[in-house]
Amino acid sequence: MKEIAISVEDPIAHAFFAFCQRIDIEPTALLSVIVALYGRSEILNRKAEQQELMREEALLETGRIVTDLQSLAKANREFKKVIGQILEPHGISIEELGII
Repeated sequence: MKEIAISVEDPIAHAFFAFCQRIDIEPTALLSVIVALYGRSEILNRKAEQQELMREEALLETGRIVTDLQSLAKANREFKKVIGQILEPHGISIEELGII
């Protein structure tokens, strides 16, 4: 297993930990899901490009990616809610922006 060390400014780190606490998920768990999601996607992409991807493997890995996406759903809902609350006083809906 490979470890990834990241450095972020203290206010960002504190805010990330507070966000994770608010949605009741461990920060390392959320980061692990993000890394797994994009890592799995890249592995599948490389194998597909090299035509080394078998049907069974594609189905299995795609299932894992879907599970990762479902794990992120709670964080994404909370993120969308917060952004919506920020924009609402300005008469802007998050859907208008087309970013989420």
